[in-house]
Amino acid sequence: MSKILVVDDEPDVLFTVKIALQVCGYDIIEAENGHQALERAWEFPDAVVLDLRLPDMDGSEVLKAIKAEPALAHIPVLCLSAHSDSSTKQRMLALGASAYVNKPFDVKHLRATIAELLETRNAS
Repeated sequence: MSKILVVDDEPDVLFTVKIALQVCGYDIIEAENGHQALERAWEFPDAVVLDLRLPDMDGSEVLKAIKAEPALAHIPVLCLSAHSDSSTKQRMLALGASAYVNKPFDVKHLRATIAELLETRNAS
């Protein structure tokens, strides 16, 4: 069973993502801010769903920190954000994000994207 770290400071979004992925059989680790996310990343999730707007640090900082750590760099990160402009998406992909999903999101699309990231990761 795959383990997913979900990082979002909005309780409703965190709950929605958690339930949407638990229904698919994933174990969920939760984090409400960037510092918690970096601590919980050491539980070695199979993927991370990362909000970009967090209260203590920007999601891009969390992404950079994960990708800078050799033991964590292989973990695929899906950025989930209300920023729908292409420049933000391109910047996050350039920093190492594996995927980018805009808020509000379609649950089926989110599930499919996570499944694809895990399939790609397991194939390598």
